[in-house]
Amino acid sequence: MAALLAGMPTPNDPSRTLRAAIHALRAQFFVAGALFATWGVHVPSIKAHYALGEQSLAIAMLAAGAGSVVALLQAGRVLARHAPRTVVPFMALVCVAAVGSLLLPSRYGALLALMLAYGMAAALFDVAINDEATAIERLSGRHLMSGFHGMFSLGGMVGAAAWSALAPAGVTPTQHLLGATAVLGALALAATPFMLRQHRSAPAGGAGLSLPRGPLLLLGVMAGLGLVGEGAMYDWSVLYLRQELGAPTSIASMGYASFSGAMAAGRFGGDWVRARVRPAPLLRASGVLAALGMVLALAVPHPMGSPRFQCNK
Repeated sequence: MAALLAGMPTPNDPSRTLRAAIHALRAQFFVAGALFATWGVHVPSIKAHYALGEQSLAIAMLAAGAGSVVALLQAGRVLARHAPRTVVPFMALVCVAAVGSLLLPSRYGALLALMLAYGMAAALFDVAINDEATAIERLSGRHLMSGFHGMFSLGGMVGAAAWSALAPAGVTPTQHLLGATAVLGALALAATPFMLRQHRSAPAGGAGLSLPRGPLLLLGVMAGLGLVGEGAMYDWSVLYLRQELGAPTSIASMGYASFSGAMAAGRFGGDWVRARVRPAPLLRASGVLAALGMVLALAVPHPMGSPRFQCNK
């Protein structure tokens, strides 16, 4: 009864409202992944535009990470007071504005500010859609989380492949950033009204920061190590293919797209596997497979696995 009064479907309710919320959330995960890819494939463009060395470029990426940490420390309080349906559109607009503007300024300080803003907004956006995903899983009584994350990877694949197709057609990096973010922002806003109408009330006392212990600490460390590898692929793979292996822009972008496509395939099948394989062996097998993949990517120093070719840079 309480769920109905809050405007939310009851568990196992196959209502149109719940189905619409599932599709809307898939769209939001797609937007998050595509925005990340739209920034990621333009790492070489940003490096050239601001005339950065690897150290300065890494600091710009660190600014996004610092913004994420700051936002994550406050995410619990924000979502205790505001439903994801309220948080998501505002954070989507900030992400769109930050990513779309990356090549507009000429000063390095402006780039750092944009990356900081993007990191903060993207972190809150991510926490909000994952919070909604947890609620939808509970209400539907189905394993859906891996599929939602598959949409993030699908968005990354599409976002990277779009630049791979547009670059040879003469579209400039700035035009791509502005056009892609406009489309993704519109999609996020269009999907928002179909999200769950959750109502949260603020806790009586603010919850302080609590450091994890025991098994939770171990899980956090493993998650952190996984994100180090994932972040390296997201942030540096295009620059590695472009600068170190001499791949043209279209091929370098497809490296990011292939990584995101493989992640999408694993995530779309993840719910099926999760229902049939115990967590511990699944975790071990996944870790070994990921490590082997990264080793092979570095052991074969050729774009597309073929002899190295030169291109006009």
